[in-house]
Amino acid sequence: MLLILGNEIKIRLKEEEDKEWDFKLKEQQDSIDLQKSVIKAARDVGVAYGNKQPKTVTYNTRSWW
Repeated sequence: MLLILGNEIKIRLKEEEDKEWDFKLKEQQDSIDLQKSVIKAARDVGVAYGNKQPKTVTYNTRSWW
């Protein structure tokens, strides 16, 4: 009887420990995903800005002198 109770306690503690570990891993993965999405958004803004730039630029240099 005592052995069965000890095993049940051991199993329950292992389950609780696994829950905590899974939660910490989930938090870390969410943080990484957030950082990746911020970087991707900044990249998308830069690419969109670059695509809107004119292909050639001409300067009127006659009035500079």
